[in-house]
Amino acid sequence: MNLIEIIRFRNRRNLPMGKFALLLAVLLITIITYPFIDDYPWLSSLIAIFGFFTILSALWAVSDSKWAFIFTALLAVPAFGINVLNSLAESDRYAYFAVPMAFAFYMLVNIKILRSVVTADEVNWDILCGAISVYLLLGMNWTLIYTFMDMLQPDSFTFHSSAIPDGVIGNRDFFFFSFVTLTTLGYGDIVPVGVPARVFAVLEAITGQLYIAVIIGKIISVSPMRNVFPGATAKPKAAAKVAPPISKS
Repeated sequence: MNLIEIIRFRNRRNLPMGKFALLLAVLLITIITYPFIDDYPWLSSLIAIFGFFTILSALWAVSDSKWAFIFTALLAVPAFGINVLNSLAESDRYAYFAVPMAFAFYMLVNIKILRSVVTADEVNWDILCGAISVYLLLGMNWTLIYTFMDMLQPDSFTFHSSAIPDGVIGNRDFFFFSFVTLTTLGYGDIVPVGVPARVFAVLEAITGQLYIAVIIGKIISVSPMRNVFPGATAKPKAAAKVAPPISKS
């Protein structure tokens, strides 16, 4: 597949190119940098900036629907504002509002992007980025669920002392636990012990596996080989017809 064919493949689309690709790029940067937030204090400001860009890119991702954009924006403004207040406060008193608002925002974005992916007539580069973004947003949504659960019931999780030396489980630990559970790796350094925590962990594992199976089936069903590798399934040229010999009388 040469460069011209790649460009033609990228231009064969149903949605504006780049919406989901931008969101995926911001999510990947956030996922890579977030675990180091406690080790490098200067990353806190950087994470806040990426969080702002995540909200902007998420709003752009749902901008094709007027009402989805309005509802998402109405959730984004208070979610970001309360999260900033919680970061500036000495205690986590605002977290009881910030976490549910952030969950509602990302869940609405997830539903809208997933709907765009499953209703697409064909799979292009941006649709693939949207499918991956949904998967990453699922891990972030479950992170918020575990964080809120720990706030309501602090003994919901136990952990190995070598995994968390300071003995205090935090947001980045739930971030790690969420993606380990979503991918069904199950290292065992953080373990849900409460009944609600175990139920949600099982649901996340099921969600992660079902999503991969369903989305791969969708991609295969609407993406013929000619869309992925143009020219790969080109029909062979019909053999030239040869005129029958003229019989001599």
